Amino acid sequence: MAKRRDYGYVRSFASLGSDLDDIRNFVNAGYAGALFNYDDPQLDQAIRAMQAAGLSYGIWGDPNAVGDNNAAYVARMQRLQQQYNPELFALDLENSYKGDPGSANWNKMGELARMWQAAMPGVRTAVTPLGSTNSMHNWNAGAWGPNTEWMPQAYGADSHTQAFDANKIVQNMIAAGVDPSMISPILADGHYNMGLGGYGGSAMWTIDDFIGKPVPKASGPATPPQASGGSAAPTTSTSRSTQGKGRSPLTFLGQGASQSAQRVENKGLQWFGKTFGTQQAFAKELQKRGQTYSAWAANHQPAAQALKQRSK
Repeated sequence: MAKRRDYGYVRSFASLGSDLDDIRNFVNAGYAGALFNYDDPQLDQAIRAMQAAGLSYGIWGDPNAVGDNNAAYVARMQRLQQQYNPELFALDLENSYKGDPGSANWNKMGELARMWQAAMPGVRTAVTPLGSTNSMHNWNAGAWGPNTEWMPQAYGADSHTQAFDANKIVQNMIAAGVDPSMISPILADGHYNMGLGGYGGSAMWTIDDFIGKPVPKASGPATPPQASGGSAAPTTSTSRSTQGKGRSPLTFLGQGASQSAQRVENKGLQWFGKTFGTQQAFAKELQKRGQTYSAWAANHQPAAQALKQRSK
C-alpha cells in the first residue's frame, strides 16, 4: 500500500497548543500527520506529544539555518534522525540550490544529494523546491534517485490568496523526469478553495493557518485510470472534459498516464528533459541514473507499450 503523502506543515507548535486538537482535525480529515520545523524552540515537546498520541510526525528545515552549508545541514538532520526517528524529512531547498545544469547551484544540489544518501540511507526523504509554472529542469532532480519524494512549493508569498497553477507545476516536474507518484505539491488554503490536489497526494502549508477554520479533506494519491479496448489511459488534457465538478485534473492523471500511448508513438518519450525514440535508449538512460526499465514500465504501461512498438 502506498504511503500517505498528505502532511500538514507546522510553523510553530506554540501556535497550536499542546492538546494537539488542530493536528487531530487534519488527521481526521485524512492527513498522514504533521511536519515540524527543526528550528521550532518547542520541537522536543511537539514530537514527544505526537509520540504519546500515536500520531505520525516528520521534520522540515531550511539550510539557511546553518549558513547553506551542506555538511552542517546533513549533520544536523542526522542528529535529529537519531534522536526522534521521524517518519519523513522534508528538505526545504530554495534559491541557493536552483540553477542551470553545470552551475554552482546545480552542483551544490548534487553534492547535497550525495551527502544525504551516504549519511541517511533508507531514510524517507522529500525535497521541497520552489514551484515553477515555467520549468522544473533547474533543480537537478536526477541527483536524488527514484526513492526521493518531491513536494514542490505551489504557493506564493501570500499563501492565502496567491495560488499558482499546482497542476502545471506537477506537469513540469514530470517533464523533468520525476515519477508522478512521488510528487505531492505543497498547497495552501487558497489552493484548496480552488479544489486542487496532487498526483501522489498533497501537503499543506500550514496547519497554523487553519486554526478555528474548517479543514479540507486530504486529496490522497490519485487513482490510476484503467485503459481499456486498446486505448491509452487519459492524459490531463483528455481528462478535463470528463472530470466532476470541483475535481482536480490531477486526480485523473494515474500512473502510466503521464504520457499517452499516442503521444509516445508519434513523438517519442519525453523524459528527463530529453526525447527517447526507442526502449533501448531509454533503458540505457535509466541505468545511468540507477533505475530500471522494468520498474518504470510497470508504473507507466501505456507509454511503455508505445515505446516498445517504436523499438520494433
